[in-house]
Amino acid sequence: MIKYEILLATYNGARFLSEQLNSISSQILLPSRVLVSDDSSSDDTVNIIKKWSAQVNFEVSILPPSSYQLGCRANFEKLLNASRFDYVMFADQDDIWDVSKAQRMLDTMIFFESRYSTSTPLVVHSDLRLIREDGSLIAPSYFKYQGINSSKDDFCSIALQNIVTGCSCIVNRSCIAYALPFPSNIILHDWWIALVTSYFGKLIFLPEPTLGYRQHSSNLVGALGVVPLLVRRFFQLFTESNPLDIWIGSPLRQLRAFSAKYILPEDHMYKFIVFLFNPNPFMRLYGAYRLGLSKHGAFRTLTFYILMIFWKPGR
Repeated sequence: MIKYEILLATYNGARFLSEQLNSISSQILLPSRVLVSDDSSSDDTVNIIKKWSAQVNFEVSILPPSSYQLGCRANFEKLLNASRFDYVMFADQDDIWDVSKAQRMLDTMIFFESRYSTSTPLVVHSDLRLIREDGSLIAPSYFKYQGINSSKDDFCSIALQNIVTGCSCIVNRSCIAYALPFPSNIILHDWWIALVTSYFGKLIFLPEPTLGYRQHSSNLVGALGVVPLLVRRFFQLFTESNPLDIWIGSPLRQLRAFSAKYILPEDHMYKFIVFLFNPNPFMRLYGAYRLGLSKHGAFRTLTFYILMIFWKPGR
């Protein structure tokens, strides 16, 4: 039987964790192992996991705690370094998986590995249902709610706007080998993995949701509709110290980290990525244009190019 493992990163997740764990142990196709890394929780998170692990008939391993708090990105990197199976799924602590999630994701992965080979980095990801804290439905499709086009999965599109949500995906061992180790200035594990896979392998999208993606005040990354997102961005211009560096600088620095790790200086793409950090705004625009950087929709793309003029790349 083909085996897979689940990587669960936790931090003070006691409020919703039991529902997530129960949805994992209710899968039609159970995991061979659930590997957990807790990031110095001060609540009952670890005890909940230990109690649950005694009730299930598959392996549950909790990694030794780090000497300092890692944060989400480094915590998932720690889990990936400790993973050992050919197929890996990521789990957040507050979602609710459909009982068929693992089976559908793994079946799709096996099919596309037979088409492209096991040596090709592959990510299979799906749509998500958005749910409230109490589990009630906000929206049946995360992609429609966010105005995201799942077909914009080429490298330069992923560089500006990620379409892969970690809790909705499965990755193969080749994908993990290419992605590790993470550079220090990537944004999140799922965005980095999507970027690497879009360049070296294939992203495969399942249009139907496979889980309930819970929205609450403690979400590290949440989902806002298009209009609320624009309103929030407008107010951030006046309330945050350097919002342009978050919106523009963070993905471009991640792209530069990718080019430093993988792209040879002789490649024309490397040259245009360097242009993105030129002090001259017109050189930055030229680099973005030559790379074909774009977001989802004409308005988002136009806004990006306008903000590129005002963004200060620094050193």
